[in-house]
Amino acid sequence: MFGLSVSECLFYGGIVMMAIAILAAGISAAIFRVTGKKLKNNLEQEYGIR
Repeated sequence: MFGLSVSECLFYGGIVMMAIAILAAGISAAIFRVTGKKLKNNLEQEYGIR
């Protein structure tokens, strides 16, 4: 494959997978932060503030 040995492919493939996982975690955290604020506001409107 591109002049790399199997161990090099596994190494660089692992680095790419870690980068993808970090990116996905960041996106998920941003989505949960936005939806969490909306949910908190909605619950405060319905049930009042503790």
